Amino acid sequence: RPATLNIPGAELAMDSDRMLSATTLPKSIAIIGGGVIGMEFASILNAFGVTVTVLEYCPEILPGFDEDVAKRLRMSLKRRGVSIVTGGDIDNTRMYRKLYGEKQGEKHRRRDGTDRRGPTRRVARGA
Repeated sequence: RPATLNIPGAELAMDSDRMLSATTLPKSIAIIGGGVIGMEFASILNAFGVTVTVLEYCPEILPGFDEDVAKRLRMSLKRRGVSIVTGGDIDNTRMYRKLYGEKQGEKHRRRDGTDRRGPTRRVARGA
């Protein structure tokens, strides 16, 4: 079973099971987790023309794998247009700016009561 996210807006996320049964593709997607499943989805969705951003907590994608393999995959996906943000949690400012830019899109209320702006996007997460 896919893991459950403990972040604001987690109820809007699509796990891998839901993503596999989707009948339409999103225009863009943020994939939380740069492990094997997340990177598979990033590659597949990118090949179908979806704008993909991968958010990984660790300093490199594919944590626990050979560093050279992870680096080669990261570079290959970047050449194909996949955006990869590593080294921070989901509420990290750098990740937020990468996803939403500065003050663009719809207003979203966070659990702590503060507001943030950003487009409504589908989010898939690897397990």
